[in-house]
Amino acid sequence: MHFWQHIIQCLSQHKKLVLLYVLDSQGSSPGRQGFRMVVAENGEMIGSIGGGIMEHKLVELAKSKLSNHDFSIILKHQIHSKTATENQSGMICSGEQYVTLIPILQKETKLIEQIITCIQKGENGKLNISPEGLSFQEGISNKPYSFKLINEHNWQYTEKIGFKKFAYIVGGGHVGKALTKVLVDLEYHCTVIDNREHLNTLENNHYAHQKQIIKYEKLGQHIREGKEVYLFIMTFGYRSDLMVLQQLINKQVAFIGMMGSQEKINQLMEEMKGLGYSIKQLAKVHSPIGLAINSRTPHEIAISIAAQLIQLTNTNSKGSIEH
Repeated sequence: MHFWQHIIQCLSQHKKLVLLYVLDSQGSSPGRQGFRMVVAENGEMIGSIGGGIMEHKLVELAKSKLSNHDFSIILKHQIHSKTATENQSGMICSGEQYVTLIPILQKETKLIEQIITCIQKGENGKLNISPEGLSFQEGISNKPYSFKLINEHNWQYTEKIGFKKFAYIVGGGHVGKALTKVLVDLEYHCTVIDNREHLNTLENNHYAHQKQIIKYEKLGQHIREGKEVYLFIMTFGYRSDLMVLQQLINKQVAFIGMMGSQEKINQLMEEMKGLGYSIKQLAKVHSPIGLAINSRTPHEIAISIAAQLIQLTNTNSKGSIEH
């Protein structure tokens, strides 16, 4: 949201801007689909489309357009290979991407404000980008990103605006607080839940979008389902972990993870089997949660968990270009 707020601030100061947006990326392209940056006429910048010589050249192009009062929308095909006969980006990482440059003028203020309001309310909308410019629609978009290309004058990009990932952290202790900070930085909408009132670490968790006190035996009815939902179990003790896992294990979500030592996890899983849960059900649970990097402190554990999520979500990540 800070990105869009920066644009509003610039527009309020009557600055002219160019928005650079990565519409699609393939292979080892440094700028992934949805990467964006904005360049002001005074050279001020925020965001990134991948860095390197490619970004530098496109930033200079954006500044040139502003200085020449050229407010046309252009699409740039960037191929990161010296063997390409055209559209060379100057990079050699072997991928390719499509980037659009869109002037942002005062007339876009209302649209940008709509985007900010949508995000602030925790709702979703759909940003459309085409040779005709920007438009925004409230409501749910099924795909996070989509790019349809006919030619450089006929293309359509859509992006789900708002939070694309929702985290429920069950356990408001030190690790829960540290994990909230990391996940918020990774653009998750974070809800932290505990069954204890007046818990210092929960009260002082200023990163969470929502904080709730809920009895764990009723937890299941408060957790949404969906491919964009991630669940993290890190309660005060063994018994509460067991209760929470029983509430959540059948949820249809993207990820369920539980914190604990290997010995504790082994014992808990055996007890779950004794309660009638199948090996297939239990295999859904990532536990002990986080990559094995010998993490000890709450912040180290949070980073190990975030690294595991990045590893899982990015392994099969691909662009969605359609010809």
